[in-house]
Amino acid sequence: MPSLTWAFRALRGPIANLCYEVSAARAMSDHLHHPHMLVAGVMGEANASTGANSMQPYRLRLTGVPAVLVVSSSTRRHHLDRLVESGARVTVVGTPVSTDMARAIAYHRVTHHDRAYCVDDLNLTRLIVSATGSATADLARDAEQRQVILLESPANMPAPHPRRQRSSVARGSVALIGGGPGAADLITVRGRRLLELADVVIADRLAPRSLLTELAAEVEVIDASKIPYGPRVSQQRINELLVQHARAGRRVARLKGGDPFVFGRGYEELIACTEADIPVTVVPGVTSALAAPAAALLPISHRSVNHEVTIVSGHVRPHDPTSLVDWAALGRLRGTLVLLMAVENAGCIATELMANGRPPGTPVAVIARATLPGEQVVRTSLAHLSDSLLNEDIRPPAVIVVGPVAGLSPTSTSWATIALKMTQPGQFAD
Repeated sequence: MPSLTWAFRALRGPIANLCYEVSAARAMSDHLHHPHMLVAGVMGEANASTGANSMQPYRLRLTGVPAVLVVSSSTRRHHLDRLVESGARVTVVGTPVSTDMARAIAYHRVTHHDRAYCVDDLNLTRLIVSATGSATADLARDAEQRQVILLESPANMPAPHPRRQRSSVARGSVALIGGGPGAADLITVRGRRLLELADVVIADRLAPRSLLTELAAEVEVIDASKIPYGPRVSQQRINELLVQHARAGRRVARLKGGDPFVFGRGYEELIACTEADIPVTVVPGVTSALAAPAAALLPISHRSVNHEVTIVSGHVRPHDPTSLVDWAALGRLRGTLVLLMAVENAGCIATELMANGRPPGTPVAVIARATLPGEQVVRTSLAHLSDSLLNEDIRPPAVIVVGPVAGLSPTSTSWATIALKMTQPGQFAD
């Protein structure tokens, strides 16, 4: 039986085709001490489903596992997206990197060593992925000596599945697809199908990017990220790209996070295409305003607790001349507020709500990276919201839920008792 390293090298192929799944870092660690069991399980799964010479795609589950990704100037960002979404703690090594990869590094906030691979990189990890086309002899030797799992993957990762027939989708058309709250398997069936049939995919920063690794190699993927306080593609340019590619006879998929018409620019894109006589299909998506609380086991409405839910964009500060939100009115409401894009302005929003009637002790729940590995749920109060975000290092994307429902818990002994208590006047005064 070959060593663990070489057994994995023998699999080769893109990460998307790797038949390997663990549920947590501890499981990963346990498997490392039983290489024969791990490799037999991997190969057995592949053989049982598709035969000895082919494999079906399985997601990597690497929550908390340190991983090193070695890249070249031609390495596509999907390698990094896939590893991060699997839950791994990734360090990128390589120089130079493509603009696409540089954006991915900035977005995921991972460490990047701007140099060639060296043996000391193996001190950081038990898993190293060479996404340069082939591992160097030094890397292969070092990984084998250190008993570090080495995966090789083409820099330009091919699709794991053959293309489906596209005759059902008209050429020269655009599909505005809501990708859902984050996890790739929360996109709708229709959205997934239209994505697979596209010739060109224009993807947002918060779209489920692991789906892009499963597209055929000939599909053109355009990064339309708008990174807060970082690189961004203008909305005008996105509109131009939609029209340009559709007029060239291509099937265009515009992949967006959440729902395309909930605090997004989906309707602007619809208008741009309509004015250019481009046929458009709109595919609704699951908005994070609803999905994030649900994923955290929080109802945004509950009988006897609230009769209203208000979804608010918090990207503009209260009292800013460009704000369209009546914060004073929201302060007087008793129901649930769901704040999107509000991390940066959470402190002044909380102050404004309290100044207009919301009790300081009003429960607040913050859900960051909802439905993704590394999801954070922070419970706090309106008065302590700003400090909690700072102490827990909460960064966008995050959804903030304000109101009595944010204090509910399914482990409580009596939901009815809690609901009744939460309706009493002055309950959250402190």
